[in-house]
Amino acid sequence: MVERLNKGEWSEFYAFIKILGDRELTAANADLTPDYDNVYGVMKIIRDDQDTSRTYDLSAKDSITITSRSLSGRDVTQIPYEDIRNCLPRLLKEIIAGSGASFKVHSAKKLIGLLKFGKVKAASNKKGDIDIVIHDHVTNKENRVEFSIKSYLGGAPTLLNASKPTNFIFSVKGFQGSPDEINNITGRHKVMDRLKAIKRNGGRFELSGMHSSVFKRNLLKIDSAMPLFLAEFLLFFFAGEARTLTDLTQCVANSRTARDSLGEPFNFPDLKYKIKQLLINIALGMVPATDWTGFLKADGGYIVVKEDGDVVCFHIYNIDELGEYLFNNTKLETASTGRHDFASLYNDGNQLSINLNLSIRFIK
Repeated sequence: MVERLNKGEWSEFYAFIKILGDRELTAANADLTPDYDNVYGVMKIIRDDQDTSRTYDLSAKDSITITSRSLSGRDVTQIPYEDIRNCLPRLLKEIIAGSGASFKVHSAKKLIGLLKFGKVKAASNKKGDIDIVIHDHVTNKENRVEFSIKSYLGGAPTLLNASKPTNFIFSVKGFQGSPDEINNITGRHKVMDRLKAIKRNGGRFELSGMHSSVFKRNLLKIDSAMPLFLAEFLLFFFAGEARTLTDLTQCVANSRTARDSLGEPFNFPDLKYKIKQLLINIALGMVPATDWTGFLKADGGYIVVKEDGDVVCFHIYNIDELGEYLFNNTKLETASTGRHDFASLYNDGNQLSINLNLSIRFIK
């Protein structure tokens, strides 16, 4: 029986099949164009599903050797590459056409049977989305590494999902109006309209904390001023000044608040470098609600499934290209205020406060 999965999960399955057929990963430049001078041969893909471990050996020229190991023993099967490649066009077409929160992809049934795949959805405790043994042309060795996968098959994906842990807490100083009147402002642009109304009534915003102490610690490992920088990003964004990370970085680099708080001069390139480090670490495994060691969870890099079904990667060796790609292709977005509990005035003890939420999405 075929599972019902969302487009991101089906995209991970597609990437797996595409890499099996190609037997290689091509590095990407910052604009996602393939860099054919940097192509990594894929020797094996390893997949664990509950009590079964499967190794897909791609070293032979004509066929994949699948070795399954479980408590019941060891099984070896061979599948011609051509059988896999022939299924790719229909698989891609069905995934692109899929709609709803989750859906079935009927062409996946044949592939799941051929590849003895088990569950399509990966285990949640995995470091990355796909576990690959690649030929490292720098060291001339075979290295087992994990990659994260992002897909454009279903539109622009998110980089940092909205959640209560991504809320920043601001004290509202000098406000002379009615909190209830502010909270009753509705409409498509209600967050921006509420902040403007607060300012009209003498209010000003000062970062006082974060909802998640874990996320705060994670950010501080990247830069001691990162919470302050992101707080400024949120204020500029929800004021309607800018949306993209590139434009917001320019706004914050020129802001008096950031300069006064740091007590030393800095410019756009300085702040761009810091924001790129943040984005890279989010892309490769740092999440808001889990203590982060500072190590990259996806130690191989980042795989992107493009709109046309092409698959490219940012290997750790071209991490600078990944940083440029992330910086130039992401924006902040407004999530659900009700679901994530932000954009309403409330009293925190004797202090009037408001939460603003951080959510980062790729630009289509």
